[in-house]
Amino acid sequence: MTKTKRISKVKIWIKTRFIDGKYFFCNYFQEWIILFKALFKRFFCGFKKVDFILYFLFVILIVGGLGVFPSAIKYYKAVSSNMSLTGLKLVELEFAKSLSTYFITIIATSSADLILNKHPNELEARTLRMPAVSCLIIGAMSIFAIHSQILGNQTLNFAFYSTLFSFFIWWIANSMDIKYDKPSNNSEANFEPLGKEMFETIIPSKEEGNLDDLDGEYPDANGIKVIM
Repeated sequence: MTKTKRISKVKIWIKTRFIDGKYFFCNYFQEWIILFKALFKRFFCGFKKVDFILYFLFVILIVGGLGVFPSAIKYYKAVSSNMSLTGLKLVELEFAKSLSTYFITIIATSSADLILNKHPNELEARTLRMPAVSCLIIGAMSIFAIHSQILGNQTLNFAFYSTLFSFFIWWIANSMDIKYDKPSNNSEANFEPLGKEMFETIIPSKEEGNLDDLDGEYPDANGIKVIM
């Protein structure tokens, strides 16, 4: 067997076993592959939409975080001043609790969106449901860990990273929403007056030659009264 034929056989074997997904490893981890592909696609898809990014920055971060800002400012002033260690811990705990009420709202709504998702790709939607349920459970456990203070000095750090995690979940759940997509160029060309089909069904056209049978006034397709 020549070297060229040997190399071609190796290429065919790699293609059939790995690239085409016929190898046992690919079949065994097929759902994991679909999950990571969905996360990868949804994560980078959000950066293509200007409306989506602006909504995230101004509505989710700024408007949604208004309740956290007073605690954040109070914590910044406490760190900058010579506050006692006991007082600083109380301020840290207050800030962590404010973050917890903020991120659990984002996690809960985003997880519910993924669980109830009606995505056209049913396989992708079904693959994302159980991770969404897991995120909801993790969020509830995070709330318990923060309010029970079982993490000690790491409570604020844990609340901060949980908030970042909630942003990621929200991004994945909403990046494919069609309301952030740009309208098509022919959307105005396809616009028709409201109720046009109803009027076309009820009002006879001139070509039918039976307008003489109508007396009085009747509305045309644009809602304008026409006197007979």
